[in-house]
Amino acid sequence: MMMWGAPLRAEEGKGAEPKPIPGGLGRVEGTPVGYHVFVPGPPDETALNEPSTITDFDGVVALANVKGTGMGTDTRNKLKYPMSYELDMRIMKGRYIGTDGQEHQGVFGFL
Repeated sequence: MMMWGAPLRAEEGKGAEPKPIPGGLGRVEGTPVGYHVFVPGPPDETALNEPSTITDFDGVVALANVKGTGMGTDTRNKLKYPMSYELDMRIMKGRYIGTDGQEHQGVFGFL
């Protein structure tokens, strides 16, 4: 079962699913809401500086946090209005302990 904020595996069906990191943005213990992800913070705040979304992970993480502005259009009345956006993208490649308790290798993406 894939949960919000859990990484997507590049090759489905090979190995066990990874275990998502505990906590994250909007996470409330015992509920399925929120994301298993932390926004990168200053290097001195290690609790907020976890780039991986996988627990028990040993590998590399590429991360891009893109912010910008643009124009949106209301499809009902065709009025244009300014908008802002933010996109968090992460790619993880390496070894991890899966939900089956065994070590696996994989490539994952998070958008």
